[in-house]
Amino acid sequence: MRILIAAHALVIKEYQKFIDYIVQEKNDVLLITPAKYKESGKDVCVDYNISNYKHIAVDTILGKEGKQHLFFYLLNKYVKDEIKKFNPEILYLYEEPCSTVTRQFIRAIKKLVRNIKIVLWTSDNVNRNYIKEKGWFDPRGYWFTLNQRYSYLNSDGIIATTRDSLSVLREKKYPKKIFLSSTHFINSEIFFSHSSLQGIKNEKEKNIFYLGYIGRFVKYKNIEVVIKAMNVVAEKIDNIKLILIGEGPEKENYISLVNEYSLENKIEITPFVKYNKIPEILNSFSLFILPSSDYNGVSEKFGRVVIEAMSCGVPVIVSDQGYLPVLAENAGTVFKADDHNELALKIIELYNNKSLREEMALKGMKKVNTLYSAEKTAERFIKIFKILLENHNEKEFHLGPF
Repeated sequence: MRILIAAHALVIKEYQKFIDYIVQEKNDVLLITPAKYKESGKDVCVDYNISNYKHIAVDTILGKEGKQHLFFYLLNKYVKDEIKKFNPEILYLYEEPCSTVTRQFIRAIKKLVRNIKIVLWTSDNVNRNYIKEKGWFDPRGYWFTLNQRYSYLNSDGIIATTRDSLSVLREKKYPKKIFLSSTHFINSEIFFSHSSLQGIKNEKEKNIFYLGYIGRFVKYKNIEVVIKAMNVVAEKIDNIKLILIGEGPEKENYISLVNEYSLENKIEITPFVKYNKIPEILNSFSLFILPSSDYNGVSEKFGRVVIEAMSCGVPVIVSDQGYLPVLAENAGTVFKADDHNELALKIIELYNNKSLREEMALKGMKKVNTLYSAEKTAERFIKIFKILLENHNEKEFHLGPF
């Protein structure tokens, strides 16, 4: 198969690993990404993977600003000629249907290539009314609605990453094939336990029990609940520290809350780090926490950093929102979102139970390696692309892992 992949997220080299396995199965791939993009609050320049497929980095409008639903490519003659020469059978658009770039790429590809199958991607886990969400006088709401309608009508299939996403597509009456399949994976070449149960090793060496969070500082990430839980935990455990790594509009609120509780010596707030530094940091944690909650209809769509932590052998605590309980099932522990007292009890329980932490760490590594490897993800993609080319009659295909 000849597969064209367009994705802003794949500007990060480590996210490209699944393509290597697709190519290994005697498929040809052409990858198009932005030359620069603001991904998860970080400015990222394209990082090329030395592999057996071609990667073209394209300048964008609004990509450097990280405007996910508004950015679009500057598709010059060279890019268009390369696409025509490649003559893809499949276009995989790793972008939401409401995005400007999705509409742009569909329109462009239909002019360049005949008889191509187009597959979209979505992780939206709530049925969003963009006009109501943005306000009647905000043109973005109408634009996103038109983009989504165009993308639905002019594609051949769509990947729903969770059961909630599948439900949304059913509610919206998506007219083509739907594939329920996770597209997130772990690059086990970099996300692994650097030594046997490294976090527990650090506890012995430094006599400090590290809790960690890595991600954006935005409302639905619900970091306030962790800070409040630490206020309870710090009264019972002396050698414990919380590390919050990220950037975002809520940062000053977190700093104020830390000061209000006089937790300056217990909570450290630091900026984002480069993606290739994250495995080392995760390995230093005794526990990883992702406390996301539902905020104005926005909740955690997946939680990639959770499986990254699990792959590094770090026990995880997650809230009961979105897809997080599925990730942690049989390999982590779950608390009720916004209940800081329950979270505090979970932290104290795991602090006092080393054998439970070790068991969770081992189960987490096994689960990620079994379900969320780059190789397994590539297998699911190949199945999806073959189904589209073979014109199966079924409307829905459930490929897992769920």
